[in-house]
Amino acid sequence: MNSKKLLILKDETLSDCNLKKVEIPHFNRGFATNIYVSENNVYEVNVYSNPCSSAFIGNYLNSDGSIQYLSKIDPIFFIIQIFCQNEVNLIKDSDSFSEFYRTINDIVDSSNYTNDLKNCLKYVCIDSMNKLCQVKDQGNVNYFKYITEKTLDFLIKKIEKIQNYFIVKGHNIDASKLYAFEIVTEYVPQKVENNIDTTPKVSLIEEMRIPMSNTTPKSKTKKRKSVLVAKDTPSIKLFYGKKLKQ
Repeated sequence: MNSKKLLILKDETLSDCNLKKVEIPHFNRGFATNIYVSENNVYEVNVYSNPCSSAFIGNYLNSDGSIQYLSKIDPIFFIIQIFCQNEVNLIKDSDSFSEFYRTINDIVDSSNYTNDLKNCLKYVCIDSMNKLCQVKDQGNVNYFKYITEKTLDFLIKKIEKIQNYFIVKGHNIDASKLYAFEIVTEYVPQKVENNIDTTPKVSLIEEMRIPMSNTTPKSKTKKRKSVLVAKDTPSIKLFYGKKLKQ
């Protein structure tokens, strides 16, 4: 049976509605997923599911209670993916992709992403590359060298920011840490996740992978629905709701 998909339009996105659906491998697990790309933003598809309720939107009744919506992805996660993928693709005895300074165009063009996504990343990531890379400015052209330590520090700060958000809301400290870890690592390759997991600041994550009480944030370990969804997701235009800024 076909189910009708519903879109709720968020007012401030009306000027950014020229979206194109792009299929990519999931950041962490590799299966094909859909994202949506505009000139200066990248969005993921999220699913809010509540089968025991219905929702009225305008004159339409969504009887199964589920809503799909889009939320922004920090585009710098794509740059991490590109660097990691280039390391995997290296042939024996070749130079490491990360050993040399490269322009943003060289870095993004080395990926297999579509031109729409590449153009977006070149535009929106240029000012954020210093979070992951050493930067050299030569003749008004910036060159970037990927630094693993800077990347890990950047990701750990994201985890801490999300963790602190839930702690302020009154949730358990350790459970909030695990929850934050799982959110961030959905957007990085498994190798990077493993590197984060072994750093001193988050080294207790494995010990915390136990059932939590109802007073803690619900664990999203590889089961959460509000992540990049499968490739057969129907096309939708814009996002609804406000995602936690990471």
